[in-house]
Amino acid sequence: MAPPPQQLVFNAVVYPNPATGHIILSIPDGPIAKNAEAINETNTINSLRYMLYTVDGKLLKTDKINGSQISISLAGMASGTYFLAVENNTGLLKSFTIIKAR
Repeated sequence: MAPPPQQLVFNAVVYPNPATGHIILSIPDGPIAKNAEAINETNTINSLRYMLYTVDGKLLKTDKINGSQISISLAGMASGTYFLAVENNTGLLKSFTIIKAR
């Protein structure tokens, strides 16, 4: 019998939204998995990165996530809608729609 598929749990939140100067990406500490067998080096907070895109898909920012809470600056960006994607080595974990206010 094959082992059960890996079940990822990713409870990240972004606030404030709408935002003016910056957003906070908050990720709970610890492994990003439901069971101990699914935990490995690809499922820890240190394996994550974020990408910030315009609505037409232009990549504006990308960086490695080095902690459970990071500030992402929106300075110099026009008011409007943006997309924030968070991924690990295996792909997209979660995406957020961000509203940049004046």
